[in-house]
Amino acid sequence: MYRYVRSSGAEKGDSRPGSWFTQQKMSGGGVLIDLGSHMIDQMLFLTDAPEPVACLAGLHSRPAQEGDYSNWLGSAESVTLEVEDTAMGMIQFANGMLGRIHVSWQDDVEGDFVEIHLKGSRGSLSLRTLFGFSNQGLYKQPSLQFTPAGQEPEWFTFPPKTDVLIDFRRQACHFAECIREAKQHDITAEDGEKAIRLIQLLYQSAHKGLVAT
Repeated sequence: MYRYVRSSGAEKGDSRPGSWFTQQKMSGGGVLIDLGSHMIDQMLFLTDAPEPVACLAGLHSRPAQEGDYSNWLGSAESVTLEVEDTAMGMIQFANGMLGRIHVSWQDDVEGDFVEIHLKGSRGSLSLRTLFGFSNQGLYKQPSLQFTPAGQEPEWFTFPPKTDVLIDFRRQACHFAECIREAKQHDITAEDGEKAIRLIQLLYQSAHKGLVAT
């Protein structure tokens, strides 16, 4: 049984002010529904977590500096950062497992990264990697640390990707296969609904300054 899961993802100073990403009416939210959705997907998939019973979250953003950003649309509609660029949250699940999430577009880090840490009754696992196709990743080679309870850790490294888009290609191929062969997709609509509900609870907690249930 898992007792604790921590899911973190950060980018080095890329909050994209001026693009649709940072305009509330167009995006609906900031880093929590961007990077956060992927980190929550991983958290729920790896642990098969039940429903959350309580969430506590905080949202923050730094002032945007015109000219010091990456604008996805190629023109500055607005230099105002209307959404959060950093989100932190704690989640209590029905089975007693505690989850923690930390995501940021503009963190004080040396490079972009993703870290997932799982702790259970028999030991712990820590993954250090990077999702997507950033060219400023902190970890040049993904690695997994396995620590059996009461024993020394073991490290496993993975070769760097030769195709940075391989994960997206696999998703597209699997989706097409499900359509052609009328198969059930590995990730169901219910899985997506569960992740969205959790994001909504985190936003609710942050906006009200209270624990959301």
